[in-house]
Amino acid sequence: MRVLELGTAVAAPYCCALLADAGAQVIKVETAKRPETLRANFPMKDGVAGPDRSYYFTVMNRDKLGMTLDLTQESGKQAFLDLVRVSDAIVENFSAGTMERLGLSYEVLRRANPGIVLLSMSGFGATGPTKHYIAYGPLLEGVSGMAALAGYKDEPPTASAWVYTDYISGMYGVGLVMAALLGRHNSGRGCHIDLSQIEVTVGMVADAFLAAANNGAIPVKLENRDEGLFLQGCFPCAGADKWIALSLRTEEQWFRLCEAMGNPDWTRQPEFSDALSRVANIQELERRIGEWTKQISIDDVVSALRRRNLAVAPVLSVAEVIHSEHTKARRAFVDNPHPIVGVQPAYASPLYVHGGSRDLMRHAPLWGQHNDYVCKDILGMTLADVERLVELKGLR
Repeated sequence: MRVLELGTAVAAPYCCALLADAGAQVIKVETAKRPETLRANFPMKDGVAGPDRSYYFTVMNRDKLGMTLDLTQESGKQAFLDLVRVSDAIVENFSAGTMERLGLSYEVLRRANPGIVLLSMSGFGATGPTKHYIAYGPLLEGVSGMAALAGYKDEPPTASAWVYTDYISGMYGVGLVMAALLGRHNSGRGCHIDLSQIEVTVGMVADAFLAAANNGAIPVKLENRDEGLFLQGCFPCAGADKWIALSLRTEEQWFRLCEAMGNPDWTRQPEFSDALSRVANIQELERRIGEWTKQISIDDVVSALRRRNLAVAPVLSVAEVIHSEHTKARRAFVDNPHPIVGVQPAYASPLYVHGGSRDLMRHAPLWGQHNDYVCKDILGMTLADVERLVELKGLR
């Protein structure tokens, strides 16, 4: 399976990284006029900027081949169409209309290869009045309603600290590409998938939209809570910045928590006598539980609650996640060797098949690293053909 990536930043590159991790041959196509955004992202090796020195780029583009084509040049465009003829899918996350302006609409691609699958991952989709707007993750969280539901009450809307929408859209993209290829296996025809990242984001808060659409309810910020649970939140433990996350759903679980706390008298007061009363007095309930947890070490709290089969876990820092015994046992982080950046840890693909290897197959491509391989071995060009492509500024 061969996939051509016309991607920048996270959505398309992450989608294609997952496909590459699963064994697809992914060819990342870049141009000197507009290099992949992540090549300029810090942190960089030794703090020195350079197109092959970004740690973020090396993680997001592992297991891929890389070539440099200028699609605004006719020679570069024709070379790309030659690649389309011998490929299975194209993944792009340009703004809507970019492929058409490049002269590479789905109709043009389909004429080159009737079986090609094109996944377009624009922010707002290919249709509608906002289709041409530029979109980044925090912006999409804002216009999707997600930011308005995040954070604390009486505080401004809160966007996540990472490009959440890009990663979720990338994972959606993997499933859509594979489904389209399965459909092609049955029909012999490819298709154009129009993925709107804002619609993917709306799907992440679907319950809030259902409530608003069906009964006019205005969703409110739940903070750390959950409407389906009478208790959910983070509680402090002894020590500096030590916390647990705890969720309770049933009366039986409440009684088990009370037992772990030593069945204090306050748990039998009327305001905590049943689930509805506890929800009505949630702030006081959280304060009381926090008074108990903050006197005990995080290990002892987690141990006491897990012995009673309650849903509890320590709140871990990023470093603690990387070095946890569970992470190590599953090899959720693997070595990512790179000739310039060096050996760094990278998250393994979440698409793990038992019995398979989680090791990375190749490092992220250096700038134009596989131009010769793609041109000669995949497209069958001669040295003279490649030199002519460079002369015509299609390859650079």
